[in-house]
Amino acid sequence: MGYEYLGIDTSIVGNHRYKVYLDVYLDCTSPYWVGNGGFSFPERLAQVGIFEGPINPSGPINYSDFLNLELTDSNSVYGNLPNTCNPLNLISSLCVYLIHYEKTVSLPASNQGYWIVNDRCCRPLGISNISRSNRTPNAFTTWISANNGSLISNSTPKYTDTLITYICLNDTSYLSNTAIDPDGDSLVY
Repeated sequence: MGYEYLGIDTSIVGNHRYKVYLDVYLDCTSPYWVGNGGFSFPERLAQVGIFEGPINPSGPINYSDFLNLELTDSNSVYGNLPNTCNPLNLISSLCVYLIHYEKTVSLPASNQGYWIVNDRCCRPLGISNISRSNRTPNAFTTWISANNGSLISNSTPKYTDTLITYICLNDTSYLSNTAIDPDGDSLVY
């Protein structure tokens, strides 16, 4: 989840415009989607809450608004599995999509900044290192900073590589975690 600074909003005095985006990897064979469960795959909208508050809140933060991010891209993602862990039954059952949502929002000046939060249920059933994974929600957040009562004209870094969907037992994999910053800020890992 992140945002891109688009500039001052010329239609609302004092507001700044941001493109908010959310990229999620979804397992389309999850029981959540199979049988439709009342939802289409992928869902057309991803709702986010907007909360005004500091980067390290000491208490509750104030709800400001919500935003429906719109589906703009959806592609199947295939991992480059080595021949040593490439059983046909595993490959034929893989179904992972990288889904991109985005929407432009106009935010008023703030002394604290804004949290953008997407929180929804649930992860696929059967994840071995998460107890009751099918009842464990996902939460994605990003924070738009403020300074002296004004929002900062800044964007979040973006990763340039696609994640590996699966890592096989006794295999080594390389993730570059390469990112770029649209503002030219220094990135330190």
